Amino acid sequence: MNSLKLVLAVLILIWPASLRADPANHPRAEALLHELLATGPRSEMFTPAFLNAIPLTQLHDISRDMRADIGPVTHVHVEGDRFEIETASHLVTGLIGLNGMGRIEGLRILGVTPRVATLDEALAGFAPLGADVAWLVLKNGEVLAQRQSDQPLAVGSAFKIAVLKVLSEDIAKGVLRWDDVVPLDNSLKSLPSGMLQDYPDGAPITVQTLASLMISISDNTATDHLMHLLGRPRIAAALGMDFVPSTREFFALKFDDDARQTYLDHPANRAEIAAQAAQAAQAAQTLQKSASLPAYQPGVEWYVGLDRLCALLIETADLTPYRISSGPASNKDWRQIAYKGGSEIGVLNMTTVVQDSQGNTLCAAVTLNNDVALDEKAAFSSYRALLNLLRTAAE
Repeated sequence: MNSLKLVLAVLILIWPASLRADPANHPRAEALLHELLATGPRSEMFTPAFLNAIPLTQLHDISRDMRADIGPVTHVHVEGDRFEIETASHLVTGLIGLNGMGRIEGLRILGVTPRVATLDEALAGFAPLGADVAWLVLKNGEVLAQRQSDQPLAVGSAFKIAVLKVLSEDIAKGVLRWDDVVPLDNSLKSLPSGMLQDYPDGAPITVQTLASLMISISDNTATDHLMHLLGRPRIAAALGMDFVPSTREFFALKFDDDARQTYLDHPANRAEIAAQAAQAAQAAQTLQKSASLPAYQPGVEWYVGLDRLCALLIETADLTPYRISSGPASNKDWRQIAYKGGSEIGVLNMTTVVQDSQGNTLCAAVTLNNDVALDEKAAFSSYRALLNLLRTAAE
C-alpha cells in the first residue's frame, strides 16, 4: 500500500463525533499541519487518545512517505474544521480539530488531488476508468472539452436534477408552493440513500424539505414523493426518456430477474411493468429485506446525456436545495456551486455548475459506466483535479 492510500485508510478513522473546531485555533492548526509534513510529528502535537490509536512511529512513517509523494508544503489554510495543504504537485484537503491545549485530537484526510496543467491532462484520468466514458466542460455555454456528451449513459441519481427542474416550474406558475405539506405515503417509500424511508407513514413533510433532501443527500423516498406529486411524463420529457422509473421501481426491477427481463423486452409497457414490480416487492417485503444492490444492469437506469444534464443544472443552479452540499467543489473557491451526482456499482456521474468571481458560469460533468465496479476514488480524484484547474484558470 502506498503512503497516500495508507493516510486515507488510517487517518480517516481518527475523527471523534463530538469534535468541534475552535476558530481561535486556526493559526495553531496551520502551524501544526505545516510542521507535520515539513519536519515530521512530535508527541506533543497530539492528544494521548490520538497516539493510542495511531502510534508516533506510524505517524513518522506516514509523514515521511507523504512528503516523498506530494513534495514540500507551499501553503496551509484552515477555515473552521477544514484544511487545505498545497504543494507544487498536489492539493490535500481534510479536517482537523484541536483540544483546549492546542493538541491534535482529530485528523481526517478527505482527498489528495494531483495538480494538472491542461484540460487534456485533467480529462485523461477518466479515460481508463470505464467501458463507456463521457465528459463535458462548458464556460458560458461554450464547449471547452467534450467526449460523447450527447450520448445517453446511465447517470444514477443525477436524474433528480430534472425532478427539481419540473418542480421549480410548478412553483413559478403558482401550482405548488415550497411550504406545501405532503404526507408520507408508505407505498412511495424507497430504499436508501436517504432518511425519510424511516419516518412514520403520514408524517407531514414540506415540498422544500423533500427537494432539499432529494438534492443534498439524494433521498430516494423524497424523490419518489415529488415524482408522484409532479407526474412522470414531464420529468421524462426533461430527461429525454420515454419512461422514467421511480427509485422504488428501479430497486424492485433490480431484485426481480423475471420482471426486469419483461421490462426490457416490452418498452411500450414499461410503466405498467415497473409499477407491478414495485407492488409485488411491497407485498413480498423484498425491498425491506434486501441488504445489497446488484451491480449495474443495462436497461434499468436513468439514461441522460451530459449536454442535457448541464443544461438542466444551469437552469436550476440558483435554487436553494443546492446550497446545502457543494459536492467535490469547495465553497471558498467559487461564488456559487450547484452539484448533483449519482452512482451504483458500475455507474458514476458527477455534474457541477459553478460561478466564478468574474460571473462566468461553468459546468463540469463526467459519466462512467462499466459492467464491474468502478474505481470511484480515482474518479473523484480526477474530478477534483479538473475543478481545481478550472478554478486556477479563473483566477
